Amino acid sequence: MNEQRAQISTEIRRKLYVADSNDINRIAKAIGVETAGLTDVQVLSQIEVKLINCEKDEDEGKDFLSRMVDLTRVESTADKNPFRFTGFHRDYKLSGQIGEGSNALPYMSFLRQVQSGVDKGYGEQDIVDGIIRAIQPSSKLRGYLEGREDLSLTVIKDIIRTYYKESSATELYQELCVLAQTPKESPQEFVLRALELKQKIIFADKESSTKYGTALIDKLFRQSVETGIRDDGLRVELASVLKSFKTDEELLQNINDITRKQGERASKINSKEKSVKALLTEPEGRLLTELKALRVEVGELKGRFEKAERNGETAPSSGGRFPRRRGQCKRCYENQVLRCDHCFRCGQLGHRRGDPQCPSQKPTEN
Repeated sequence: MNEQRAQISTEIRRKLYVADSNDINRIAKAIGVETAGLTDVQVLSQIEVKLINCEKDEDEGKDFLSRMVDLTRVESTADKNPFRFTGFHRDYKLSGQIGEGSNALPYMSFLRQVQSGVDKGYGEQDIVDGIIRAIQPSSKLRGYLEGREDLSLTVIKDIIRTYYKESSATELYQELCVLAQTPKESPQEFVLRALELKQKIIFADKESSTKYGTALIDKLFRQSVETGIRDDGLRVELASVLKSFKTDEELLQNINDITRKQGERASKINSKEKSVKALLTEPEGRLLTELKALRVEVGELKGRFEKAERNGETAPSSGGRFPRRRGQCKRCYENQVLRCDHCFRCGQLGHRRGDPQCPSQKPTEN
């Protein structure tokens, strides 16, 4: 290991052993050292192991030392400025470009990357410079920011928020109040849009003078999702989930389960309807055959009705035969002739029952 790297390692160790407990835990967390249940001395021992390993590896050691320089804020005894040794210091860089177009960095991603830089121990000026470098070179915003000398991280974040035309926390809160699912939007897409809006409010609330608080924002989110769902059945099943879920992942998983079950029910119902339709439309189907036979019988019965109406006759009984009328002879009844002119007793023409001419009325000779 060369003299320059040895000087950096020594200065890092000196900074670590005079750091307080909070700084030790912050640095350990940033480099992936577990601190749960360990004392400060034990944590420092774990960090020392990583320093020794990096000194043995020429390539990976450079990156690790550069990271430790930023985390411990090692300063040179000559100029009191952070070490900027070539090959060791890694400038803060945003992943993406601030500007317009399809590849532009979203505002939420910008805020998260800035916060990540702060958590990793990058200096405020390093982050400000990284933000300016991420702006499109041809943008007037970059020219304006490069000309300013009093830029702090808070100021440049406010300027970037205005450039993105992002709403304030109050405006976002009102938007969440009236949030509703669109006709072409699935339940999962609607909930993801609501979650995104919720995160925007939380980020904006941290920098706003009007503080809503995470608890109030979360309560409004649950209410907006429940009242904004279009499907009544899904809304009923989702009501209990919205009251009890603990994480966003749990909410999304429950919505997926509910919508999947609804899809299965709809599929089963549609399959039954299709089977009934197929039965009705099948050319040689049993139901269609029975309907054709019934139609023939109805046609025959209708013909008999029409014939009876033309002759002034009454309708046949349910057994298929006309009921025997009063005064109708036996022969006409058997032949189903309703208009009978015969005598009921003797069956002859020319007289009726009770007529003296009827042979049955003549007295017998002794």
